[in-house]
Amino acid sequence: MLGTGAANIKKYFVNQKLESVQVISMFEGAQHPFVIQSLLEPIAEKWGKDKSTPAEIRRFWTKRRARPLGEFIPAPQEHIVAMTRGWFTADFLGLLDCPDSSEQKAIRIAQPWSLPREPLNFPYPLLTAPTDHQPLDRLFSVLESLALSYVMVGQVNNLNPLRPYILLRDFGMTQGGDENVLRYAAPNPLIASWIKEGKLFSKFDGQEKDESALRNGLHSKMHESLVAVSGLDHSAETRKATLIQVIDGTLIEILEGERQYWNDVSLNRNQLNESPYWPTFLNSSTQPRILINALESLKQGISSLKV
Repeated sequence: MLGTGAANIKKYFVNQKLESVQVISMFEGAQHPFVIQSLLEPIAEKWGKDKSTPAEIRRFWTKRRARPLGEFIPAPQEHIVAMTRGWFTADFLGLLDCPDSSEQKAIRIAQPWSLPREPLNFPYPLLTAPTDHQPLDRLFSVLESLALSYVMVGQVNNLNPLRPYILLRDFGMTQGGDENVLRYAAPNPLIASWIKEGKLFSKFDGQEKDESALRNGLHSKMHESLVAVSGLDHSAETRKATLIQVIDGTLIEILEGERQYWNDVSLNRNQLNESPYWPTFLNSSTQPRILINALESLKQGISSLKV
């Protein structure tokens, strides 16, 4: 048998030069991309070379995403809704810093529930550059670039690039004993404390941050309608009603913006490649409009707060 086997082997090993040998294996179950170095490293190297100018970024990212944004974001759907809800929460409270494109700075978010006072940066530059006249495109671009943060995790070998997204999710969760991201039974503690006491502050592990500490390093302001009813001169009922009005106004703007966008697309398909991008923030579920779902759940949670 041994002699026969050796003869068979010689048939396949002929005298020729091979430049490479490919070895392919199959995993039995799903694997996190963090553990596949050969997947993340080439992307990181390419991004490191091609992010210097907007033109290079466009070449890097053109035709790279083949799914709707709501299905492309590498996170569970309930986390995507929570991050979207968290974006509006942080934005209304003035704890989200979105600089103009001319400033060439990263979008930043406050850290209410940790000792560090400095805000955290989202990836910069983003895969899709948002425009100043479409504020919701910033949310679109930030969530799209979560995939980029995963690549950065592979570069730095820690989870720090994901921290701003974890914060964004936490802004959109009830917390305070209810850590279930699937539901928003009551408003985030930042919202609840502002409604009840008329001031913005956070508590964690026996520590407290006042509004000045929360805004440290941020160039952002609370929504003007909320500023007008802050303080002890106004009742908690007034603040609650005002915040619900702000959410209702945002819902109306989004619904009108969607209607106008899809009307334009029906006349010109090229509009799909141009800003605004946020109306395409959809998935293929029975409730595909993620922005609407996030705002409606935010409104319901605030409405449930007893004052």
